[in-house]
Amino acid sequence: MEKMEFADRKFKFWFYQVQHSEAIIRNNKVDLDKTYNTNIDIYFGDITYIEIPCLLQELQIDKATEEDMMYLEQKLGKDIPAKKKIVVLVSEGKRYYIVASIIKIMENDLDYGVLPIYTFISNKEK
Repeated sequence: MEKMEFADRKFKFWFYQVQHSEAIIRNNKVDLDKTYNTNIDIYFGDITYIEIPCLLQELQIDKATEEDMMYLEQKLGKDIPAKKKIVVLVSEGKRYYIVASIIKIMENDLDYGVLPIYTFISNKEK
């Protein structure tokens, strides 16, 4: 995944569903500090490993380094399959990890608490 920055937005760990191993982190369009026209959702499907806090500020998405790979393989106790993508989320200088097969970054204007439909159709995409 290419490097991306969302420096002016706060993301929250918004949703996790064990049954389908999927998660969403969201920058809600209405925040305490600012109001935006849209939400930004980062969706992860077919998750193998997730290590993130509830709040991510000054968010960047970085490419995984060799050290990141070694750390994750140690945590998982095995090599990471080629079909999996490693997402490194950097918030306030700290690195957090998600290993998943599906990653989507989408904008929407859904109301607070409403989940996008792709959380319910992701199992068909695998």
